[in-house]
Amino acid sequence: MKLWKGIEKEGKFKGIKTLFIGSKSITFEEINKLLLDDKNIKQLYFGAGKCTDINENLLSKIIKHYSDFIITAEININKLHTYDLRILKHINIFLTFTNKNIHLIKQLNNDKTFIKIQTLKPDDKKFLSIGEHNKFIETNMDDHIDKIYKGDVVLK
Repeated sequence: MKLWKGIEKEGKFKGIKTLFIGSKSITFEEINKLLLDDKNIKQLYFGAGKCTDINENLLSKIIKHYSDFIITAEININKLHTYDLRILKHINIFLTFTNKNIHLIKQLNNDKTFIKIQTLKPDDKKFLSIGEHNKFIETNMDDHIDKIYKGDVVLK
């Protein structure tokens, strides 16, 4: 599965009809044709399907030609350094942090649980950010099957 459409079920743009791009091999022409065929699509989501790799050349072209769309990329924090941040500054980014213990957060008191993100190295680029877990947007995963949600339509 490389390309599919459906209603966004996660985060800030929940409820918006979305074209999910889950492969570097998808072309501008394929996306353009699908957008001409389905005028209800409002978001283009790169990296769909558990943070697949993103074709930056395609992403740049999409940014130039489809500025009226919501353009989003899902990127695993461990791969962020491999992308051109000058391109990513123009779109919405969902940074994904994965760890085998993340499921335990749900068992804690959300009013007293904070998420802390910080750099370890290098010292000259220090960064620390803290947010309240109870302000995160939780997604119901009951309809999530493999890499898509129930109701999504696989196109390629």
